[in-house]
Amino acid sequence: MHARQGLLLQWLCRAFQVKTALELGTFTGYSTLCMALVGVRVVSIERSAGQAAVAREFLERAACRLEGLRPGNINNNSSNNNSNNNSSNNNSNNNNSNNNDNDNNNNNNLLGLMDLRVGDARALLPALQAALLQPALFVAEGQHFDLVYIDADKKSYPSYYNLALRGGLVNPSGILLADNVLFRGHVLARHAAEPPAQAEQGSPGDARNQRIAAALDAFNCLALAGSQTEGVILPGKDGLAVAWHREAREEQSGH
Repeated sequence: MHARQGLLLQWLCRAFQVKTALELGTFTGYSTLCMALVGVRVVSIERSAGQAAVAREFLERAACRLEGLRPGNINNNSSNNNSNNNSSNNNSNNNNSNNNDNDNNNNNNLLGLMDLRVGDARALLPALQAALLQPALFVAEGQHFDLVYIDADKKSYPSYYNLALRGGLVNPSGILLADNVLFRGHVLARHAAEPPAQAEQGSPGDARNQRIAAALDAFNCLALAGSQTEGVILPGKDGLAVAWHREAREEQSGH
């Protein structure tokens, strides 16, 4: 995500009055930061522990520069210790609360708005459906996110969509965003009147690209013209899908 996409993401958060967001795929944490900067509380799930460490360092440095907060305060959870360490984490938080100048527990500061979790989103989403992983900052927000932003394993986009929508993770008046849905033109090429040049046909790379394009094509059909949601693709960069519940749109239009 580049700077202009970040501005677009912030505009969408403001336009749809987003207060809570679920992000699938943290990468460097830039999109996480963009949402937090406009007051959105973000749970971001990153599959790679190494990449999550890079993102955590970036977010802490950014918060230190923007707010003068001390490093080390960003929420740090993983799929392996969420269920086993809840009680110990609560005790630790209580013991340390007097030493951290309230930075850890103040949801209004930048770091308090970002909750980075490590694990496979396909495994973590069912737990989110049950209790949103019980993060304290969402206790008063109910069981929905105002925005779900997908920027992860492209072949799994249809699975992420089904888990998020069927699991009720998206607020009825909320939106679902998905990045890279045109995938370097491969998705559009599937619908071209004439097939693209076959120079790479049969190569491992071409077969992989075709699998990814097929998955994204299926996702686009589900998200933009499915039974539950509708939406549009913004063509800038590599395609950003913006989808919303059909019922919410029909209620707003009075039909």
